[in-house]
Amino acid sequence: MLNMQETGLKISTMRKSRNMTQVELADKIGVTYQAVSSWERGLTMPDISKLPDVSQVLEISIDELLGNTQQATIIKTVLRGEPPAEVTVENLADVSPILKPKQVDELAQVLKTFAFRDLTDLAPFIDSTILEQLSEKAFNNDTFEDLEDLAPFLTESYIRNFVRRFTVILAMDIL
Repeated sequence: MLNMQETGLKISTMRKSRNMTQVELADKIGVTYQAVSSWERGLTMPDISKLPDVSQVLEISIDELLGNTQQATIIKTVLRGEPPAEVTVENLADVSPILKPKQVDELAQVLKTFAFRDLTDLAPFIDSTILEQLSEKAFNNDTFEDLEDLAPFLTESYIRNFVRRFTVILAMDIL
Protein backbone atom coordinates (compact mmCIF):
# COMPACT_ATOMS: atom_id res chain seq x y z
CA MET A 1 0.00 0.00 0.00
CA LEU A 2 1.24 3.48 -0.80
CA ASN A 3 1.94 5.18 2.47
CA MET A 4 1.30 8.91 2.15
CA GLN A 5 3.02 9.66 5.47
CA GLU A 6 6.22 7.83 4.48
CA THR A 7 6.26 9.44 1.04
CA GLY A 8 5.64 12.84 2.61
CA LEU A 9 8.46 12.34 5.10
CA LYS A 10 10.78 11.30 2.26
CA ILE A 11 9.88 14.45 0.28
CA SER A 12 10.40 16.64 3.34
CA THR A 13 13.71 15.02 4.28
CA MET A 14 15.12 15.15 0.75
CA ARG A 15 13.97 18.74 0.24
CA LYS A 16 15.61 19.85 3.48
CA SER A 17 18.82 17.95 2.71
CA ARG A 18 19.05 20.08 -0.45
CA ASN A 19 18.48 23.26 1.61
CA MET A 20 15.33 23.97 -0.39
CA THR A 21 12.15 25.67 0.82
CA GLN A 22 8.71 24.33 0.02
CA VAL A 23 8.23 27.34 -2.26
CA GLU A 24 11.44 26.55 -4.16
CA LEU A 25 10.47 22.90 -4.62
CA ALA A 26 6.98 23.93 -5.69
CA ASP A 27 8.37 26.40 -8.26
CA LYS A 28 10.73 23.80 -9.72
CA ILE A 29 7.94 21.26 -10.29
CA GLY A 30 5.11 23.63 -11.16
CA VAL A 31 2.80 23.28 -8.15
CA THR A 32 1.84 25.46 -5.22
CA TYR A 33 3.77 25.42 -1.97
CA GLN A 34 0.48 24.36 -0.35
CA ALA A 35 0.58 21.19 -2.45
CA VAL A 36 4.12 20.45 -1.27
CA SER A 37 3.06 21.12 2.31
CA SER A 38 0.12 18.75 1.94
CA TRP A 39 2.41 16.02 0.55
CA GLU A 40 4.94 16.49 3.33
CA ARG A 41 2.24 16.24 5.99
CA GLY A 42 1.06 12.98 4.42
CA LEU A 43 -2.38 14.36 3.57
CA THR A 44 -2.12 13.91 -0.21
CA MET A 45 0.20 12.44 -2.81
CA PRO A 46 1.74 14.10 -5.83
CA ASP A 47 -0.18 13.57 -9.05
CA ILE A 48 1.33 10.80 -11.16
CA SER A 49 2.40 13.31 -13.79
CA LYS A 50 4.48 15.15 -11.16
CA LEU A 51 6.31 12.11 -9.76
CA PRO A 52 9.14 12.21 -12.33
CA ASP A 53 9.64 15.93 -11.64
CA VAL A 54 9.65 15.45 -7.86
CA SER A 55 12.11 12.57 -8.20
CA GLN A 56 14.38 14.52 -10.52
CA VAL A 57 14.48 17.66 -8.37
CA LEU A 58 15.10 15.64 -5.21
CA GLU A 59 17.64 13.46 -7.06
CA ILE A 60 16.04 10.15 -6.06
CA SER A 61 14.32 7.41 -8.00
CA ILE A 62 10.58 6.95 -8.01
CA ASP A 63 11.22 3.66 -6.16
CA GLU A 64 13.03 5.55 -3.40
CA LEU A 65 10.30 8.18 -3.30
CA LEU A 66 7.38 5.75 -3.09
CA GLY A 67 9.15 2.78 -1.56
CA ASN A 68 9.92 -0.31 -3.59
CA THR A 69 6.40 -1.71 -3.63
CA GLN A 70 4.06 -3.33 -6.10
CA GLN A 71 2.20 -0.04 -6.27
CA ALA A 72 5.40 1.82 -7.17
CA THR A 73 5.97 -0.74 -9.94
CA ILE A 74 2.48 -0.10 -11.31
CA ILE A 75 3.06 3.65 -11.28
CA LYS A 76 6.40 3.32 -13.07
CA THR A 77 4.89 1.17 -15.82
CA VAL A 78 2.05 3.68 -16.27
CA LEU A 79 4.58 6.52 -16.51
CA ARG A 80 6.47 4.58 -19.19
CA GLY A 81 3.19 3.94 -21.03
CA GLU A 82 3.52 0.18 -20.64
CA PRO A 83 0.87 -2.21 -19.36
CA PRO A 84 1.93 -3.84 -16.09
CA ALA A 85 2.37 -7.60 -16.14
CA GLU A 86 -0.05 -8.13 -13.29
CA VAL A 87 -2.37 -5.90 -11.30
CA THR A 88 -4.52 -6.82 -8.33
CA VAL A 89 -7.67 -4.95 -7.38
CA GLU A 90 -6.07 -4.06 -4.05
CA ASN A 91 -2.93 -2.58 -5.65
CA LEU A 92 -4.96 -0.70 -8.24
CA ALA A 93 -7.26 0.73 -5.58
CA ASP A 94 -4.18 1.91 -3.64
CA VAL A 95 -2.72 3.85 -6.58
CA SER A 96 -6.00 5.04 -8.15
CA PRO A 97 -6.15 8.33 -6.23
CA ILE A 98 -3.02 9.59 -8.00
CA LEU A 99 -3.77 8.13 -11.44
CA LYS A 100 -5.80 9.78 -14.18
CA PRO A 101 -9.24 8.19 -14.71
CA LYS A 102 -8.28 6.83 -18.15
CA GLN A 103 -5.18 5.21 -16.62
CA VAL A 104 -7.28 3.51 -13.95
CA ASP A 105 -9.76 2.34 -16.60
CA GLU A 106 -6.95 0.83 -18.68
CA LEU A 107 -5.42 -0.96 -15.70
CA ALA A 108 -8.82 -2.26 -14.61
CA GLN A 109 -9.07 -4.07 -17.95
CA VAL A 110 -6.16 -6.38 -16.99
CA LEU A 111 -7.57 -7.50 -13.64
CA LYS A 112 -7.97 -11.25 -13.31
CA THR A 113 -10.08 -12.72 -10.49
CA PHE A 114 -11.97 -10.82 -7.82
CA ALA A 115 -15.27 -10.64 -5.99
CA PHE A 116 -17.78 -7.80 -5.73
CA ARG A 117 -16.35 -6.79 -2.35
CA ASP A 118 -12.93 -6.38 -3.98
CA LEU A 119 -14.35 -3.79 -6.39
CA THR A 120 -15.78 -1.51 -3.70
CA ASP A 121 -12.58 0.50 -3.12
CA LEU A 122 -11.95 0.75 -6.85
CA ALA A 123 -15.49 1.78 -7.87
CA PRO A 124 -15.12 5.56 -7.36
CA PHE A 125 -12.16 5.67 -9.75
CA ILE A 126 -13.39 3.76 -12.80
CA ASP A 127 -15.97 4.32 -15.50
CA SER A 128 -19.37 2.73 -14.76
CA THR A 129 -19.25 0.71 -17.98
CA ILE A 130 -15.94 -0.86 -16.96
CA LEU A 131 -17.23 -1.41 -13.43
CA GLU A 132 -20.22 -3.24 -14.87
CA GLN A 133 -17.91 -5.41 -16.99
CA LEU A 134 -15.87 -6.24 -13.89
CA SER A 135 -19.08 -6.94 -11.97
CA GLU A 136 -20.01 -9.44 -14.67
CA LYS A 137 -16.73 -11.27 -14.11
CA ALA A 138 -17.37 -11.31 -10.37
CA PHE A 139 -20.95 -12.50 -10.93
CA ASN A 140 -19.76 -15.26 -13.23
CA ASN A 141 -17.44 -16.41 -10.45
CA ASP A 142 -20.54 -16.83 -8.25
CA THR A 143 -19.40 -14.21 -5.78
CA PHE A 144 -22.18 -11.66 -5.46
CA GLU A 145 -22.10 -10.59 -1.84
CA ASP A 146 -21.52 -6.91 -1.23
CA LEU A 147 -23.10 -5.83 -4.52
CA GLU A 148 -25.01 -3.22 -2.52
CA ASP A 149 -21.74 -1.34 -1.88
CA LEU A 150 -21.25 -1.05 -5.64
CA ALA A 151 -24.83 0.02 -6.36
CA PRO A 152 -24.15 3.79 -6.22
CA PHE A 153 -21.58 3.37 -8.99
CA LEU A 154 -23.68 1.12 -11.27
CA THR A 155 -26.40 2.16 -13.68
CA GLU A 156 -30.02 1.50 -12.80
CA SER A 157 -30.49 -0.71 -15.85
CA TYR A 158 -27.51 -2.88 -14.86
CA ILE A 159 -28.87 -3.34 -11.34
CA ARG A 160 -32.33 -4.27 -12.68
CA ASN A 161 -30.81 -6.81 -15.07
CA PHE A 162 -28.61 -8.21 -12.32
CA VAL A 163 -31.58 -8.66 -9.97
CA ARG A 164 -33.52 -10.47 -12.71
CA ARG A 165 -30.65 -12.87 -13.37
CA PHE A 166 -30.05 -13.44 -9.68
CA THR A 167 -33.77 -14.15 -9.16
CA VAL A 168 -33.67 -16.75 -11.95
CA ILE A 169 -30.65 -18.42 -10.36
CA LEU A 170 -32.36 -18.50 -6.97
CA ALA A 171 -35.54 -19.93 -8.52
CA MET A 172 -33.53 -22.66 -10.25
CA ASP A 173 -31.79 -23.53 -6.97
CA ILE A 174 -35.15 -23.85 -5.21
CA LEU A 175 -36.46 -26.26 -7.82
